Amino acid sequence: MRKWVCFGLSTVSVAYLLYIMLWHESIGNGPMFDWYLVGFVGIFASMALASIGIMDWVKPVVIPVVAQTKEPSVTPSVEDEEESQVPISEESLSDEDKDGEDERRRKDELIRKVLPWFLDQINLYSDEEQNAIKACAIEFVNDGTIPNPAIVITKGVLSQQQLMELCSAFILLDKDRSACAEFAKTVFANTFNNTEISTLEKKIKGKGTMQVTIDSYWEAQDITL
Repeated sequence: MRKWVCFGLSTVSVAYLLYIMLWHESIGNGPMFDWYLVGFVGIFASMALASIGIMDWVKPVVIPVVAQTKEPSVTPSVEDEEESQVPISEESLSDEDKDGEDERRRKDELIRKVLPWFLDQINLYSDEEQNAIKACAIEFVNDGTIPNPAIVITKGVLSQQQLMELCSAFILLDKDRSACAEFAKTVFANTFNNTEISTLEKKIKGKGTMQVTIDSYWEAQDITL
């Protein structure tokens, strides 16, 4: 907007000066030097106004080009990317992070000991039943949820005492007695259909007992984990 005002004012100024100097009736009544001085001053002012208008015209085009020339884009090098992907060392971990990492390793170690023992105890079931029990156990360990087995688990393959020992193994994986009892009642519904959860909770073995049972199993296998 300002450039058009400047162009307009400069045009009007030039036209008015030409009128004063060439056609106005008072021309020649004063000293010639005064008229030339007025003319030069007017032309100079007109040029200044026109220059402002031209600068407003070209500034939006020139400035972005200059900015792009002065600030070239920088592409990160392969070395920079490699440095940004340096693995975190144990020294850089906080005490809380280290405790969390130790807890994760401890749980992974227990899973490697408990689940194989668990699966070995159910080998008397059919393949389909074993797969159904295994799927429920894995989901229970990973997510804490207890799904219904894909098929009905046959009653009487293992005794109630054996099944309670089987479900007690999850207590080593930080599942409480109530959750272990609920797993037994849900997965082995045919066996514990008429048994209350509170009754099953009392039959869940403690961590110490289950730790000895599973350690004895691996010692008999002559395998060290």
